[in-house]
Amino acid sequence: MTADPILDGSVDGQGRTTPTATSLEGLLAALELAPAADYPAELIGAIKETVVRGVGFLLREQIQSGPYEGGMPGRIIGSGDATISAGADAPHIRIGYVQHALCAFLGYEKLLPAESAAVLEEGRFR
Repeated sequence: MTADPILDGSVDGQGRTTPTATSLEGLLAALELAPAADYPAELIGAIKETVVRGVGFLLREQIQSGPYEGGMPGRIIGSGDATISAGADAPHIRIGYVQHALCAFLGYEKLLPAESAAVLEEGRFR
């Protein structure tokens, strides 16, 4: 994870969304297995912190309005609040970008419902 606030939560430091989403999928799977695997509390805490920051990054980058609303660009475009036009300079959106982000969002909501509810209530990442 990077110290750059724009990239906070991005796992590759370049603002690419799919590497972050797929990493979150793996971390969420590890978190689901944590009770049976007897992971140390420190490791579980580190995983949760990484997941929360990663989901925050993905939510900030999800397109919030315009013809691509709900889409997930391949890398940061600046702000999910911006309306993205359907012109030639529009970001590429592929099904894999959206699919991996959705899997991460669903896993997050399932395994960390209190954190998920707080994010939605506070609008923390918008």
